[in-house]
Amino acid sequence: MYNFFFDFGLLAAADQVGAFYKDIITLIITNIFPIILILLPLIVCICLRKKLDFEPLKRWYISCLLVVLIVCSYVFLVKPENIATDVSIVKNGVLATFINDFKHVDEEDVISNVDILVEEPEPEIENKEPQYHVYDIDFANITEGNSTQKKLNEYFANESGTLENEYTGIFKDKNLILILGESYNEMAVSKELTPNLYKLSKEGFKFTNYYSTSYNSTLGGEFQLLNGMFAISGSLGIWKAGSNYFPMGIANMFKGADYSTFAYHNNRYDYMDRDNYLAAVGFDNYMGCWNGLEEGVNCNTWSESDLEMAEFTIDKFINEDKFFTYYVTVSGHGPYTFNTNNNDMGVKNRDFIYEKGFEYSDTVTAYLSGMVEMDKMIGVLLNKLEDADKLDDTVIVIVGDHYPYYLDREQILELSGVDKEEVVEVCENNLIIYNSATDPLTCKKAGNTMDVLATIYNLFGLDYDSRLIVGKDLLSEAPGFAIFGNGSWVSDYGIYYAHLNSFEPFENIEIPEGYFSSANSYVATQRALTNMIFSSNYYKYIWQYKDLDNTEIEEENIENSSSDSYQETKVVG
Repeated sequence: MYNFFFDFGLLAAADQVGAFYKDIITLIITNIFPIILILLPLIVCICLRKKLDFEPLKRWYISCLLVVLIVCSYVFLVKPENIATDVSIVKNGVLATFINDFKHVDEEDVISNVDILVEEPEPEIENKEPQYHVYDIDFANITEGNSTQKKLNEYFANESGTLENEYTGIFKDKNLILILGESYNEMAVSKELTPNLYKLSKEGFKFTNYYSTSYNSTLGGEFQLLNGMFAISGSLGIWKAGSNYFPMGIANMFKGADYSTFAYHNNRYDYMDRDNYLAAVGFDNYMGCWNGLEEGVNCNTWSESDLEMAEFTIDKFINEDKFFTYYVTVSGHGPYTFNTNNNDMGVKNRDFIYEKGFEYSDTVTAYLSGMVEMDKMIGVLLNKLEDADKLDDTVIVIVGDHYPYYLDREQILELSGVDKEEVVEVCENNLIIYNSATDPLTCKKAGNTMDVLATIYNLFGLDYDSRLIVGKDLLSEAPGFAIFGNGSWVSDYGIYYAHLNSFEPFENIEIPEGYFSSANSYVATQRALTNMIFSSNYYKYIWQYKDLDNTEIEEENIENSSSDSYQETKVVG
């Protein structure tokens, strides 16, 4: 259903899968014939167990056991390759992959400072010398911490971060509405069906090499958006618990700039522990179904209405002096069907789509019905902001959580007109950044969901340390990379398909010597950084050294030399 293979780290998302048990039952029924074929030997043995004589096979049985023992010993003793589960299954098979996964491969060894062999000019800022987005942290002189924290210190000590650019602070003190759109994709946008999304995509910033590269479904997309990190399964349990310290958490950052912050989700408020991790990044005005939103949204249906959510909530923040509001939509969720027992949204805007003259299959039409509902939500926000004379002072950012994986390849072809490859091309999308008072721009740099956080911080002129976020400002001088769950990636130079071990450079681009090897090392490091930062609660550890001079660090290290612990730091929000 989610189009990626299981690994043990996904147990942290078990409640997400369990919530869609009806879809899982449907999948089992749909695939019942191959399932029976797989189980056929067992079924035959059970049925014929009284007629079969296994005694003559004892020697062969013992011989087979010895072979299995030798093979398993080899698998357990040999250090596994540090590659993604999806690629390992193709390369090594299911058994070896799961054993390697169970052994918890140490990804810290792949972390290294890599020169990606890309030289870009220093940005020109009128009447100002560009500065790096970094905090005053002397990583090189910090000796305390566990092994993971020390490795991270060594890594960040050799990183320069990204520079300010001509777009730094252009949205300073403006309001922000950030929308994580369930299954939102550019192929659903049209002037006739979704005029508001069409307007924002045409009149806002254009990102022509952007991908909604989610791993682990909506949870992974939201993880990447709110953390600026790669969604790797080993960090999901820590993230959901909400126990880590996030001083650069998005709501914490905006509250530090005197914003009032709000968060809304038109499904169960505590689903996937969303209330925990939103609190950890600073949202203290979060409302979903069954902690207040049910007063204005029909929460007894599936899927709930994005339009109703906007109508009920906008008056709660629109009169604030400076507000940051985060919406997580759900109308675009699958399954895409006209069967109201499975999803009411499929038929809600069906007649509207037919009236506009669009003739798609039932599944595609049901998907578009959810996108129409999201578009209506955008319309309400635009109209209300304009009526309150706040449209020019508000920025709207819309991010797709993942591609609509309930659509199969043929249905994506039907809707987009393009036969899209199933790992990279299906994730092509448009990131919407819109402000009615700002001229549009076009960004050709490769990027994905985890780059949005740093891009927002730069545009709003927020003080952050770009070294400590894996994603990079899309408008900065940093090389562009979109990293996918199976280890594939897209850069400004080409596409690497990890499952095929194939690099396809873009046309008319000269590839620097050694680029491919350096790029692969860079991507491996970015994947490893997330787990290291989360597993060691690195932000809490390093924040005690922020803004200290060398003398204070040396004194701090002497004081802490007899203890393995680090100072407790108050968590904002």
